Amino acid sequence: MNLNTILHLVIASCVLIGEASAQTGAVAPASSIVRAVPVQSGDARSTGVQAVHIQLSAEDAATTGGYAKSYTISSPAQQIAGNLGDAYLGDLVLENEKLRVAIARPGKPEMGAVRGGTIMDIVRTDAPVDYLGGINLTMDPSSTSSQVIYENVQLSGVLANTTAILSMSGYVGEPDTPAPALANRIGVSTRYTLAKGSPILQIDTNVVNQTTGTAWIQPADTIDWGEAEVFSEGKGYSVTTAPLNFVLGAVDDFSLGYYTSGTKPMEGLHQGRDSVILASGAIRDLEARVLARKQADQASDQNLAPEYRGFGASTTQEPGMVMFPGTETRYGMGPGGLPEPAPIYVPEARLQIVDGKATVTLPRVRKSLFEAPESESESASIQLERGETYSFTRFLVVSDGNWKPIADNAYAAKDVKLGRLSGVVVEGGSGNRIADATVRISGGTQWNGAGAAPPVLQVKSRKDGSFSAQLPVGKYQLEPVALGRRSAGKNPPVEIESNFKASVSVLQMTKESLLRIAISEAETVTSSPLPVKVTLVSKPPYPTENYGFTPDVSRGVRNTYYLPQGAAVFPVTPGRYRLVISRGVEYDILQKDITVVAGREQTVTGSLPHVMKGLLPAMVSMDAGVVTNASGVGYATAASRAIQAACEGVSIIVSGDYGQVTNLQTAIRNQGLERWVKAFSGRRDLLHKGDLSADLFVYPLDESTSAAYNTAVDSVRSLPPDVALADLKKQVPDLIFEISRPVHPEAGYLEAFAFNMNKKRFIDDNMPPPDFNAIQVLEGKKLGLENEVYSRYMAMQLERLGQNDLFKAPPLSPVGSSFSRLPYGQEIGYPRVYLYLNSDKTLAQVTASDVVSAVRGQHYLVTNGPILLFDALNFDTLEFSVKPGEILDAQTTEIVRIRARVLAAPWITLEGINTRENGLRGITVFGIQPSEKVQRYPTNQSGSHIYTRYLKEDAVLDAYAYSSLRSLAPVVPDALEDFGGAAFPYCMSGPIFVDRNGDGKITINNKEP
Repeated sequence: MNLNTILHLVIASCVLIGEASAQTGAVAPASSIVRAVPVQSGDARSTGVQAVHIQLSAEDAATTGGYAKSYTISSPAQQIAGNLGDAYLGDLVLENEKLRVAIARPGKPEMGAVRGGTIMDIVRTDAPVDYLGGINLTMDPSSTSSQVIYENVQLSGVLANTTAILSMSGYVGEPDTPAPALANRIGVSTRYTLAKGSPILQIDTNVVNQTTGTAWIQPADTIDWGEAEVFSEGKGYSVTTAPLNFVLGAVDDFSLGYYTSGTKPMEGLHQGRDSVILASGAIRDLEARVLARKQADQASDQNLAPEYRGFGASTTQEPGMVMFPGTETRYGMGPGGLPEPAPIYVPEARLQIVDGKATVTLPRVRKSLFEAPESESESASIQLERGETYSFTRFLVVSDGNWKPIADNAYAAKDVKLGRLSGVVVEGGSGNRIADATVRISGGTQWNGAGAAPPVLQVKSRKDGSFSAQLPVGKYQLEPVALGRRSAGKNPPVEIESNFKASVSVLQMTKESLLRIAISEAETVTSSPLPVKVTLVSKPPYPTENYGFTPDVSRGVRNTYYLPQGAAVFPVTPGRYRLVISRGVEYDILQKDITVVAGREQTVTGSLPHVMKGLLPAMVSMDAGVVTNASGVGYATAASRAIQAACEGVSIIVSGDYGQVTNLQTAIRNQGLERWVKAFSGRRDLLHKGDLSADLFVYPLDESTSAAYNTAVDSVRSLPPDVALADLKKQVPDLIFEISRPVHPEAGYLEAFAFNMNKKRFIDDNMPPPDFNAIQVLEGKKLGLENEVYSRYMAMQLERLGQNDLFKAPPLSPVGSSFSRLPYGQEIGYPRVYLYLNSDKTLAQVTASDVVSAVRGQHYLVTNGPILLFDALNFDTLEFSVKPGEILDAQTTEIVRIRARVLAAPWITLEGINTRENGLRGITVFGIQPSEKVQRYPTNQSGSHIYTRYLKEDAVLDAYAYSSLRSLAPVVPDALEDFGGAAFPYCMSGPIFVDRNGDGKITINNKEP
């Protein structure tokens, strides 16, 4: 038996592996012998199986010309970067020299589209950023009980040093319900296969009916494309239910294609960022049925009628269209004034007004796979009798901006007759070849050369400007696209014949259009260059400018260009733009509309006012914990971090890579940015044992403390995180120990401690031991997390305060940081901490001890835009000099006067201010009138911003300022909808401690709301 036969036998099947392991409940080691079921190419059903025995290698093979690996994630170094990078310890990875795929382990906590068995992260190894939400298997997209629940990993190994394999088994069932008996379930086994040197992940699934009845299944993959736009062959970026050879998601310089085996075009629904792709057959009203199922899942225990938005007895609506509120959430969403997710449109739903009340009739939602089909559209369901199996195969292809590998493999799998197209992209006039240009190809077999040509494919030009593609016979229109250029004219259609005779085209583009920008400080007499960021907002109908997405931001990233020296010359594609020039929250912005003409150079100059100059004495901004590409989850160079900090107006940055100390000061010095930015060093470690994890950030480290900490952390690796934290704090007491991502479903240290959000207390008073100094309350743009974390922080704070002398044991510090891991979408400095220093210092004079003193003492505020100055009246001096982190001695009076002032750059809005007492809302000021003044509140000098409180007991006072009037875009780009969407202005102060009895402790008797 040759190797190809063995590979076919192993890859094509899963049934016996699933049955054997499910019966024993054991997980097979990588070196175990497995049984494989041969099935025919494409879809197949059988009642008998033929087994073969194959020995798998237990080693992660690496051979000349490529390698294949199959392993379990065991450290942060093996995690994957990206907003949607969900891989964590215990998850499973297949990897070769071209791509890496992370698959969720059985039992993984559900997060959005991710659950056990989900293909959750998939990246190119040369650009390891994940854009994928998740790919999941369902046995019927219109059934409410078709979730595939994987129980076991049967196999994880490398075959013959060439092919990495992972297989899982489970059953069809409902979450959080007991698993059916082995002899009475619909069993599912799925195998993921990745050969060395291949950009293709093969997925094989077997379904077996082990019940005593008849089951009707409609196997399908549901895809959440995440950040990528969905491109369907022949349809482009649009909704389609037509049969296709392939569908793909594309973003930046990444593309992920999907196609099935067999010669038939695949069928499915592609809408928005979601796809549902059927394994076999067709459902005529698939769109209505899939969305009806989704709505039924969301509202199974609700009365739908009151939930309609903009819609009632007197409201007219397009016939057959009902709008429901979207309720999908993910880690990072939650309360906090965020906009609701986009509504879900359900075609073919029927609206009726009965007695003035709206009711809706949805398409039929199947409750069980054992319900016989009722309609013609359901008749394509696959009928499985007891003991019958159904097998099917599909493929994922990972590529860059060149989609050719995706199309080539899909066409080959579908046996589509192809012809060859080739050509070259050149600059008109000079004839210079243009490398890395995108060639968009439209048309196809059904296009006759007239009217709009349907989009089919895009390819990239090589270093010599040449390009090629294999396409079905037909006519095609070609359009070249390149940064800073446009097509020099419309190219005539080309015709492709099936005899592979090449059709050659020469595509001409204009000369490069350049933008020359120089920005200076407005406050200086002579022009002094100022580091700034330029955001290009395209105006319709021109597409968004895109400088790519790489770890190096020196040549731009997406629609942003950084000017660390205050000036630059860079290409801009001809079109109309609004330039937004910014430097963080202390500066105003400069906006200018421009028209970029093909082949021309344009100059823009200006100055940026430092509107906070002189208004923040003895304060300095800091973003602690930025991550570089030295970490598995990072995708920005140290040099890029220096550039970004300078251009975002952040004065201090602290590195926070996993398992190592990164010196960002060297990068700052190499860029000549010491005047603007100063760096300190920190380090992250993931402490994990059993069900408890802690994402620990420790700073500031120098050569001495770094060596001591390294020794200490190595000595506690085998301990549970709570015990390890206590030991670390004893061994290296002078550092700040901060808990990051405290409520992350897997890495969150607080997730192991049950919390009652109504009572604002840990259940049974079981709270984390207080062996850390700070906790990350605000993370980047995930504003919805603030309520979740703040409530837990305050519960721990109040408990700690009554047990310790404030002067001897500093309380718990609620901090915020960007936790920036990407060069775009997780911008440095949003939010940032403004530290109150003991005296006004130059940046060069700020020391590590200043940072430690301010953070431990809670002498700071946290903001992504507005600057809230919160203080209290000192009774001795009769001045408002009691700042956050300080103790107000109120033993002689119950009258406490507090003050809240808000400063904000003109582009930042302010809507309201809330003060809090012991974590609960105290005084609220809302409806603040929009203004472009720097002093937003008070709006005048009447003193209305001074509040009198009558406190009979000790208290903790803090405040926050907020706005939902206008987001921070485009200066701060919107987050993914999964993480809150638009980023709105928000600022929180550190706490002021009111000591009524003068004992140096803060004792709160009533800790419940």
